[in-house]
Amino acid sequence: MKKIFFFAVILLFAGQMQAQTPQKVGHFNLGNFLADLPEVADVDSMLQIYQQTLMDTLQQMDTKLKADVEAYQKNRGNMTALQAQEKEQSFYAADQQVQLYAKKAEQMLGLKRQELLTPILEKLDKIIKEIGKEGKYSIILDASMMNALLFAKETEDVAPLVKAKYDKL
Repeated sequence: MKKIFFFAVILLFAGQMQAQTPQKVGHFNLGNFLADLPEVADVDSMLQIYQQTLMDTLQQMDTKLKADVEAYQKNRGNMTALQAQEKEQSFYAADQQVQLYAKKAEQMLGLKRQELLTPILEKLDKIIKEIGKEGKYSIILDASMMNALLFAKETEDVAPLVKAKYDKL
């Protein structure tokens, strides 16, 4: 019975000691850091070119559809009702294709952004984890997210450490 009591007291004492151990918390503004990276500026330039290519294709599709509709309106009097109905259905289908391409282009742009940023984000993730282990941080918060950091008592900004390691790679 004495052993159980002694063991319980030791566990209670160990728990109190651990609870009183201060947690080391750091913060890092990922958004600001990314905005300052030359690699991200290069990604943005590539994305603008890619987006322009997608928009050019969309514009060509839309221009062709409008030209076809104008030609149809001019020649509608020379068509039978069945021909006119078939033409209108083809215009409807073409319009649906334009709308579908617009949605697909938006998705393609998002995937391209993810593809281009993934290596940079993986590199930063590795660096932040290394800094977390080396600096014995319990938590490193991303201060760039709105309302993610409401109170930051006794935190350290680890951005200089991330920048130093990033520049070495």
